Amino acid sequence: MNDLTPITPLELHEKLKANGVRLIDVREPHEYARESISKSVSMPLSAWHTVDLDHGAEEITVFMCHSGQRTTMYGSALKDKAPGKAYVLEGGISGWKRAGLGIVNAA
Repeated sequence: MNDLTPITPLELHEKLKANGVRLIDVREPHEYARESISKSVSMPLSAWHTVDLDHGAEEITVFMCHSGQRTTMYGSALKDKAPGKAYVLEGGISGWKRAGLGIVNAA
């Protein structure tokens, strides 16, 4: 069951213009190296047991993967580590690109 609130790519794009948003990419390192969203931080699910999210100034945490499926599948575990409100990026990086939003590190 997914305990994360969905957020659309356009909503996230607007929120990233302000401070207080932490964007966590849970894909594997080789996927992140190929393409990512600016301001995202790589924290792969394969190493999630070692992740400790500090309780910094971020008001919300948005988790993302390739299509949203992995993030949704592990939503409960991800939300448990998020210090504030927790979201899932609808459609993942694929949805972000379909919305016409830019990526970095593209091969």
